[in-house]
Amino acid sequence: MIKIDGQFIREIATKPDNQVLTRALQSIAHHFDMFTVAESVETADEAAFLIDIGIDCLQGYYFGAPTIAPPWKKPRPWPAAEGDFAHPGGGHHPKVPRLRLDVASRNSILTPGRFVRH
Repeated sequence: MIKIDGQFIREIATKPDNQVLTRALQSIAHHFDMFTVAESVETADEAAFLIDIGIDCLQGYYFGAPTIAPPWKKPRPWPAAEGDFAHPGGGHHPKVPRLRLDVASRNSILTPGRFVRH
């Protein structure tokens, strides 16, 4: 797994140097069949750019604040369909898929396009 530090992800949609470096890391990771994770995704534009270049997993405040308690152990603050998680701010970017979490295992990773167990 290659985890790309937030300093290269912040404002990636507008910073060409960060775009080149992140694309290179993504290319290397996929060449060696490695999983890529982008840290510090804070905006819909950043998330959309990272999805477009093929980053496997996105982490950051755009999707939710860090927590030590898993979401399936907390009471739901709003009525929602089983397993649905929307952006905490209520907005939704058309290029960023809504996330679904199937709580099959605590050893699972939530990604924008798929559910992966490790």
